[in-house]
Amino acid sequence: MVKNLKVGVYRLVFRGKPITTLVKIVEAIKLLPPDESRTAMIIDDPIRPRDDIRINKQYCLVDFNRIRPTDHILTADTLGNEGLIKFGRKAKRPCQRTVVLLDQHSNIMYIHEGWGSAGIGHNTMAKYLRAVGELEAVAVEVVLHDIDALERLRDKRHKVFRVRIAGVENAEVLRAQGLGDEAILRTLRAFRSPNANIGVGLEKGDPGQLDNVLETAAALIGWNNMPEIFGTKKPVKYIAIEPEGEEHEVLVNLLEDRMRHAEKVELEPGTEPSDAERYRAVVKAFERFSPDLRRRYPV
Repeated sequence: MVKNLKVGVYRLVFRGKPITTLVKIVEAIKLLPPDESRTAMIIDDPIRPRDDIRINKQYCLVDFNRIRPTDHILTADTLGNEGLIKFGRKAKRPCQRTVVLLDQHSNIMYIHEGWGSAGIGHNTMAKYLRAVGELEAVAVEVVLHDIDALERLRDKRHKVFRVRIAGVENAEVLRAQGLGDEAILRTLRAFRSPNANIGVGLEKGDPGQLDNVLETAAALIGWNNMPEIFGTKKPVKYIAIEPEGEEHEVLVNLLEDRMRHAEKVELEPGTEPSDAERYRAVVKAFERFSPDLRRRYPV
């Protein structure tokens, strides 16, 4: 069976002080003591880097476990037999793995996403890097596939930033993740609706709004990779920049125009990709996009 290992591409923007580099942050991760202090509680589940941390002149690669704090798993077989596996207080627990490749020459993050149960999303990964690096803030921005898309965003026409969301039955669950835009959460809560079609006007001549749009889009895209909250649903249906007053015209579709990579692997039904296959997926994404992105976002 052929499956796609999907890799998301995002730009990390360090804000405030102290100024640091991705290499220094990864070195700090590597120096964390081999005890429970190595584990962070950025979200409800513990996150812990695995021992295989690679730093070279081109990039840094770190693999993480997201540990599920469950005390049991229900089991069954095709004959109808049922049971459960209980975990003791100090026992190993189920986990999901997420590998991230960090390009220190462009501050671009390549992250394996969208495989089965949720691992660690790009927003949460940025929070972990911020905590280890003791930084004031790390923003995550969508990276657009085509440089022409950026030029279309920078044109002089009045524009509308439009988001369409469906199936968010309880917006409060997102607060625990620390994701998303507060205005959108307030809107869903106020109207008690799982669906929303929100348009926000953008003023021309304000270059900072482009950064805000790319950052908000990255946060919202993270909602579509949260099966532990939304199941198989992808609540964010549409994120785009539209010309004001021009119906059905789209300048940039931030869901479709963002950089992504899909690495095909052959897997038996019910099996998970190996570490080598996951690592290869992010490295291939790096090899495909890094020449362009290093020119676009040199460090």
